[in-house]
Amino acid sequence: MCLVLVLALGVMGGGVAYFSDTTVINITLTAGHWEQGGSPGFWKNWDKHSTYTETDILDFLDAVDEASDWLVPDTDNNGVDISDMEAVFEAGQGGTMEQKFLRQYLATWLNVEAGRLLGSTVHVLSDCDPSNYLGLGGQGTLWEIIAAIESKYGTPPPTDDEFEIMKDICDALNKLEI
Repeated sequence: MCLVLVLALGVMGGGVAYFSDTTVINITLTAGHWEQGGSPGFWKNWDKHSTYTETDILDFLDAVDEASDWLVPDTDNNGVDISDMEAVFEAGQGGTMEQKFLRQYLATWLNVEAGRLLGSTVHVLSDCDPSNYLGLGGQGTLWEIIAAIESKYGTPPPTDDEFEIMKDICDALNKLEI
């Protein structure tokens, strides 16, 4: 009886080995687009790292100029160009709170136009906007944040504290901290 059992197990093992096979399947999963952000320094030095061409930058600036009341002033009356962008970044390095805000806000818009930040991403603003100045209740998509910032353009102009809130929000967005 033991011998019959051993032979039966041997036959089963051989049958399994005969009918088994190994298949390797390689797949690639893509989890969507990753946000990258980009600081004012990244954009100011666009020509040093060659991530974007001059044509790209000019296209981004044209789109920003059409979409925003805050940006980009045409300083030389030749249409919005790279020197106008550089002037905003330069003025914001040590200027008024409004200039510091505009520096960060321009970088935010350039990140949007370049696809480095996505308009549909929800951001939590409670650390940057504890007083709910933007009226978003502590969170909003990037498009909602931009719309709220655009709604602050005009009269009365924001105070330095309000400019600082908007600057901090844009800075955090550019660094992907919110």
